[in-house]
Amino acid sequence: MWSQTYGGSDGDSAGAMVQTSNGGYALAGKTMSFGAGVSDAWLIKTDEAGVIPEFPSLTILPLLLVATFVIIICKKRLPKTPNQQSY
Repeated sequence: MWSQTYGGSDGDSAGAMVQTSNGGYALAGKTMSFGAGVSDAWLIKTDEAGVIPEFPSLTILPLLLVATFVIIICKKRLPKTPNQQSY
């Protein structure tokens, strides 16, 4: 059994928690401490001890970089229609 506190200094709460197939947990809730509005949704994934793994991990970071470069390259190669403006 473990006990962890997640969130910030404002009203944050978890509404649901499920155990994942690797023994960790996924929590869904709302936060007033982070995000763009008064109340935003958040999702936390932990390991079996309730610790949030460091993100981006060394396995995910290269995938994110490759995906970003592919999007940039594809966006530059797409022809602009007459109605599109460049900002």
